[in-house]
Amino acid sequence: MYIGQTEPLTVSMSLPVRGYVPGQAIPITILMTNLSTVVVTKIRIVFKKVVSYHSTEKSRKHKEIIVEVEQPVNKDSDTYDVTFDVPAVPPTGMIHCNIIDVLYTLKVEACVDVSEWYYRMFQKNLKLRTNIVVGTVPLQNYETPQKTTDVTEDFSPHPQCTTEEYADDTQPLKNSERVEKGRSSLSLPLYEKSQIYRSSKPDKDDPTGDDGDSDGEVKPYSPMYRVYKFKSSLKKAR
Repeated sequence: MYIGQTEPLTVSMSLPVRGYVPGQAIPITILMTNLSTVVVTKIRIVFKKVVSYHSTEKSRKHKEIIVEVEQPVNKDSDTYDVTFDVPAVPPTGMIHCNIIDVLYTLKVEACVDVSEWYYRMFQKNLKLRTNIVVGTVPLQNYETPQKTTDVTEDFSPHPQCTTEEYADDTQPLKNSERVEKGRSSLSLPLYEKSQIYRSSKPDKDDPTGDDGDSDGEVKPYSPMYRVYKFKSSLKKAR
């Protein structure tokens, strides 16, 4: 309910589950009922990573925007379906580390059209938030990932030597040739590098310390995380 409005503006969202893995699509159904005279220009969806650093004296948080989607508002529709894929990101929680914690939040924001500055004191964007769990194993009863060939199981960098007979004077392949032939028949790797995402509040972040004690060039570290393949994924197979 906005000040000066007799009719409400309501926004709700629904998710099939709240646990996903990298490579899986998150389908969001947003229901917005606007019976007021407030004009909603767009719906903003933000998938955010929140990293907490703990110490004996104090702690700090760093927030990164992983995915941001802006959904236009149609006056003839109250329901909006928004879907995006979970990229290669670290899982929720750090079970083997008690000084770093990772969690993910999903925010749906109805952005109102405020032309005058004094209206902003009374009419603000309507926001909904919920937590999303990013795991390493897909939920069993929700969606089954597509089968892929695991490089570590089906590929050996040093094939065993054999003493087979070759007809028509065909020479056996060398080990290096077998390696290249095996690589071309394998599927896409199951791991992808994690990207560096922009901060949601860069003014509050601490200095990166790239000009510290290092004598050489400091390069960002990009760990790799397992990414699954699903039929519902928006990312097309390469």
